[in-house]
Amino acid sequence: RSTLFEKNERKECELRLLPVGRDPIWTRVDLTATKGKDGSPLIKVLLSDINDRKQAEDELRLYEWLTEKESSDPHQDDQYDPVYDDPTELNTSRLILEGMGSGALGLMAEDILTLMDTCVAVYEANGDYAYGKFESAWCQAMDNASFQLCDCQDTKAALASGKWLCHENCWNDSAKAAIESGHPTDITCVGGIKLYAVPIRSGDTIVGVLNFGYGTPPRDEKTLLELAQKFKIDVAHLRRRSHEYKPRPQFIINVAKNRCVSMARMIGQNLERVRFSKEKGLLEEQLQQSQKMESIGRLAGGIAHDFNNLLTAILGFAEFVRGSMAEQDPLRDDVDEIMKAANSAATLTAQLLTFSRKQLISPMALNLNEAILRTEKLLHRLLGDDINLNIITDKALHLVKIDPVQVDQILVNLAVNAGDAILNGGTITIETQNVSLEKDHYFFSNEELEGDFVLLTVGDTGAGISPEIIKNIFEPFFSTKARGKGTGLGLSTVYGIVKQNNGYINAASKGGKGTVISILLPSFQGETESPEEEKKVTSVSGTETILLVEDQELVRKLAQKILRSRGYKIVEAENGEDALLKFQQFTGKIDLLVTDVVMPLQNGRDLYEKLLLIEPNLKALFMSGYTEEVIAHHGVLDSGTNFIQKPFRPQEMAKKVRQILDT
Repeated sequence: RSTLFEKNERKECELRLLPVGRDPIWTRVDLTATKGKDGSPLIKVLLSDINDRKQAEDELRLYEWLTEKESSDPHQDDQYDPVYDDPTELNTSRLILEGMGSGALGLMAEDILTLMDTCVAVYEANGDYAYGKFESAWCQAMDNASFQLCDCQDTKAALASGKWLCHENCWNDSAKAAIESGHPTDITCVGGIKLYAVPIRSGDTIVGVLNFGYGTPPRDEKTLLELAQKFKIDVAHLRRRSHEYKPRPQFIINVAKNRCVSMARMIGQNLERVRFSKEKGLLEEQLQQSQKMESIGRLAGGIAHDFNNLLTAILGFAEFVRGSMAEQDPLRDDVDEIMKAANSAATLTAQLLTFSRKQLISPMALNLNEAILRTEKLLHRLLGDDINLNIITDKALHLVKIDPVQVDQILVNLAVNAGDAILNGGTITIETQNVSLEKDHYFFSNEELEGDFVLLTVGDTGAGISPEIIKNIFEPFFSTKARGKGTGLGLSTVYGIVKQNNGYINAASKGGKGTVISILLPSFQGETESPEEEKKVTSVSGTETILLVEDQELVRKLAQKILRSRGYKIVEAENGEDALLKFQQFTGKIDLLVTDVVMPLQNGRDLYEKLLLIEPNLKALFMSGYTEEVIAHHGVLDSGTNFIQKPFRPQEMAKKVRQILDT
């Protein structure tokens, strides 16, 4: 400052600015002495961006240096042949190795090696090698010699021995230090040169390190002798290798360091794009799978609804026919076979309804441990003597709210499915535990969960499931078993139950290493409950008048026959509007409305609400092939709603009607 004002000289300098999180900026600073309006001394500062000029100068110097290097570098007289196997084959993390590919990493390494002719290594965050190359004869000699100090031929054993000096120095002292500090590290290498390491960031996470060696190998006899003794290598060999290396000017080393920083940033950005792409793909796949399962569920529910109407008529009329036959009638067995087939079909439709979450449930607070112990004997019988059943329970397990029958279905289906995967003896493990998940936690990798859950896992030591198959296992009728060996509804039933109870389900497997099905159910704060005892009915007959509303003629005829045979008087209607008209025209008292839920023009719930305006004390029984949302929410009946599931047996309907009328 004094020079500026005393001598009135103009000063200039060039500064390399280092903004946080950005590349360095070259700036020229011009300082000129001047005076303000009041005569006070001022310094006029002019900043000029000289980045482009500096870059051009560096590129020119680099080109000249590379040209000179090309013509003057000594020929390396022997090809490098490492005495150990490629350590990248032991990479278990594979984040950088697979995210970038060895080809791209090799090109980046060559960019640095062209300048330095030393060595380059890329590490995963856990220390696994993603890439490694020794270019200079000096580095090659030191690395081979240090491997032989491990006194083993196996690369994995050498890495674990702690005696592989070059690896230990490069990873622990250089790369690992860069990971822990989050900043580039610059250290002296045990092999006589230096190491520069830059952490690789993907988003906010350090996922690895890129480092390289630089500097001229030692040439003084004392140091060469010390290294020769330490690495057990011929000193003459080291001396020759040292003199083969051409020293690099400082600006070349700076260029290499800058490139290392840029490449580490490039690797991190690319890995972030790969991660984002994978997450996007997972979310899209999850959405497609969810939409697919929802569509299948709607289809399955619709099919089950229509089938249940048909099965109601088949089972009901078959039972009437059987009841009218003599004990010795030869056709009685044929009717029994009809009923057996219809019951099997009813079981299948019930499973479809479970998958589509349309079946009626009675959830209550219970302890899964107690449910598992209750079904243990049954599971042992189903699995056989060659399969060991191992049960591990959390003694402080939270409660869940679920229908006990559904818990039994989950356990039986998963255990039987696991047993089928075990061919020559094995183990099935059923385990429970509490799980508390914080916000943004991806417990199953593709579903964001939060809160307290009870985790139920069923694992087996069977053949495992391939990735191509595992994504389809929860679909109805999907099965890898031989024809006739299964319906393909077991796992889809479990899926439907879990989803109906606001839970999550996931399957994980490795070929030949078994499968684990994991289920998360929301924990419930409260006390355990017991199912209510059903009121006993001594008689199923009566003389009351019933308004029967059903748009399916076969079902209407059957219901009429059932009720009339028990002494009831019946007023029939084929839809809601017809029922409303007949109710208004009927001169006597109607004691009960028995109506289908889904009908054209008007559903059963709307009909009942209109009739209540006329007769507030009217009772109702709803019939349906599945639990419609108009009378239930998520399969749980609205309070005070009476319901009978199709297909029903004549005695079942008569008993239900009598219970309602007597209430």
